[in-house]
Amino acid sequence: MKLLKTEMLILRTCNDNGQSYGGFQWPKKGTVSAPDWRDDFKCGGGLHGLPWGVGKAGLLNLDSKCWIVFKAFAKDVRQGKDDMAYKCKVNRGIVVYCGDKNGALAIIHKHAPKGSVCIFGVSTAGDRGTATAG
Repeated sequence: MKLLKTEMLILRTCNDNGQSYGGFQWPKKGTVSAPDWRDDFKCGGGLHGLPWGVGKAGLLNLDSKCWIVFKAFAKDVRQGKDDMAYKCKVNRGIVVYCGDKNGALAIIHKHAPKGSVCIFGVSTAGDRGTATAG
C-alpha cells in the first residue's frame, strides 16, 4: 500500500456484515463516502474511526470480525475537540483493509507516525515469546 505524506490511516470496526451504526454499508475495498457528511466536530454526519488507531478502545467492537483500515487526506479529517476528542470523522476515504484485528493493526503499526500510541500493540518478548498489550 502506498501512503502519501498528506494522508492518514483510520481504524474502525463494523458488525460482521460490514455495517456501522445506522446501517451504513462499508465496502470491503475501495472508495467510500459519507452520504450524510456534516462538517463539524459532533457525532454523526461522517465516516468515524480512530486516527492512526489512537483513541478509546471502547469506541470499537472488540469482538468484531470486521476491522477496517481506511485512508483519508489529513486536511479532511475532523478530530481533537467536542465529540471528536477520542476519535475522528471524515467525509470520504479509501478502504485499504477489511478483515481481522491482527491484520488491521499490522497495517496501522507499519505506517503510523513515530510516537503514535495505538490502542493495541503486539511485540516480541523474551526467547520466542509474544507480548500483547492494549
